Amino acid sequence: MIAALRFLQNEADHLRIDATRIGLRGESMGTVACLIAAARLGDPDQESLQPTTTVPNILSLWCDSPFADASGAVGDFLAHAGISTRLEPVVRFWLNRVTGRDLRLSSPIRHAHRIRCGVFIVHSEDDRLIGINHFEELASLDWKVPPELWRLAGHGHNRLWKEPDYHQRQIDFFKRHLDDSTQTETPSA
Repeated sequence: MIAALRFLQNEADHLRIDATRIGLRGESMGTVACLIAAARLGDPDQESLQPTTTVPNILSLWCDSPFADASGAVGDFLAHAGISTRLEPVVRFWLNRVTGRDLRLSSPIRHAHRIRCGVFIVHSEDDRLIGINHFEELASLDWKVPPELWRLAGHGHNRLWKEPDYHQRQIDFFKRHLDDSTQTETPSA
């Protein structure tokens, strides 16, 4: 995610975009990558992408079906696959070992307090991969900017786009957070 943001930053003129105003949308683990990137970029104690240039400014995050705790999601994944959750500690150990990273560090619950942009979290009660308890845990966190929350029913994991209002709500959310009402001149062609 950081590499993609760096690309947008470096190619902003060529792409004719404002790299200081970025909106991200993710589903499931992709949402987690977006949340962690926004936290890292919003935290002055973290290294910036390029100290000599402006850091991309993430203004909004649309979060579809995220997990709250990576370590806890392991049990959800195992149960969904029909594998005994008694193997959870072993799987966590090997995930930490293979990636060389503590799995707990990849958990939105550890990063929400550093996110300084608008966040919209949507999740379905009928998601059998990532349970609604993850939504509830994210909703209860101490966010810098309280997220907008939309709890749905009747949809599976990453199938929330089937909800009739889904696309319009997403469009409205990004318009609210990315609209540059202070812009006085239009970019030249």
